Amino acid sequence: MMALCDEQLDEPRIARSLEYLAANLSAGTATASAQVFPDGATGCRFVWIADLLPNEMAPPIAAMIEQGIAVIKDTLERTERARAA
Repeated sequence: MMALCDEQLDEPRIARSLEYLAANLSAGTATASAQVFPDGATGCRFVWIADLLPNEMAPPIAAMIEQGIAVIKDTLERTERARAA
């Protein structure tokens, strides 16, 4: 897996975005991007977009994304609770 950042982007956006390409996944390819956007005064919105071929790869990749989102959510909530304490 490789993370890429566009050098033309401003520094705050670079800190909040990730793009990657995973090749040779059981004869398939997946590209994805993830970004964090401000949402309200103290919140944020996490957007993860995945594009893959062949379509039959969707169920296992979706399961991995769901697992990843759960870990991210748990980590962010634990961090917020620790800051509030």
